[in-house]
Amino acid sequence: MLGGQLYGRITSATGIGGLTAHIRLNLEVGLRNTQAVIDLISVTGAVYFSYARKRFPTDSGAGSYIGPAYLENVGPLATLTNAGSSIWSFRVHTDHSLLHGIEQDRKGRDIILRLEVRAVGLARPSGATETAPSVAVGEVHDAASPGSSQCSIEIPKSKWLELLKDLGYGEFYLAEIPLPHIRKGKALDASLQHLQRAWEHFLNGSDREAMAACHDALEKLAKEFVNPNSKPDQNAFSSILAGIGNQEKIDKVAQLLHRWCQSHTPRQA
Repeated sequence: MLGGQLYGRITSATGIGGLTAHIRLNLEVGLRNTQAVIDLISVTGAVYFSYARKRFPTDSGAGSYIGPAYLENVGPLATLTNAGSSIWSFRVHTDHSLLHGIEQDRKGRDIILRLEVRAVGLARPSGATETAPSVAVGEVHDAASPGSSQCSIEIPKSKWLELLKDLGYGEFYLAEIPLPHIRKGKALDASLQHLQRAWEHFLNGSDREAMAACHDALEKLAKEFVNPNSKPDQNAFSSILAGIGNQEKIDKVAQLLHRWCQSHTPRQA
C-alpha cells in the first residue's frame, strides 16, 4: 500500500478557454517514508470545491463534486522515487451551467479546489533487480496536511474572477439556424375542434358520436389541404402526406388513415 507515502501540493490553478473549457491543476508529487521505487501503472482523480472567507472554510466535508480530473502529461509518470518530485497536470472540464451554479452560491467568498488522486503502481526495493515487485495502491496526501487525502488550493475571489474570465465564463456566441418552413396552424383549427368534440363524446361513452366527430375532422383536413370537393378517402390523404418522407412511409400512413375512416367498430368491453 501507498498510504501516507505519496504526498502532493497543488502549485497552480489556471483557466483554459475554448470549446472544451477546463481548469488545469498542476500537482507536485513526491514519495517519502520509503526506500521503494514505484513504477506507476495508472492515476485517476476527481475535483471538488468549497467556499472560504478570510482563509477559513465556510463548508465542512470534502466539498461539492465538480467532475473527474484527467491526467494530461502521462509520460513523466513512469517512476517515482524519494530522490525528487514530479509535476502532474490534471484538467477538469467545466461548462457555463456549472460555473453559474458556483457563482450563484459564492456570494463574494473565495474558492477552495480540492484534488483527490488515487495511484496504482508496482513497488520494488531501490536498486533491487531480482526482487519481484508488489502491487501498491494509495491516495496522494496533502503535503501541508498529511492526514488529508485531498490536496487543496485556495483561490482568492480576485484570482477566481480572473480564472473565470480565462474560461470564457459569461461570453456567448450567437448563431442563426434556419428552420424548415412550418405551415400556419389556422387551417387545422376546425379539425382540432372536431377532435376535441370526439374526445368529449368518447369519454361520455357516446361511441357513435365520437366516430362521427373524427370523420368530420378528417373530412375538414381533406377539404383544407386538397380541394373543397375532396372526401376523407385514401386519395385525399395520399396528397396530404406527399411530403412527409419516402413512399413506403406515405403508403403505410395513408392506408392506416383509410382503414380508420372505414372503421365503425364499437367500443370494446
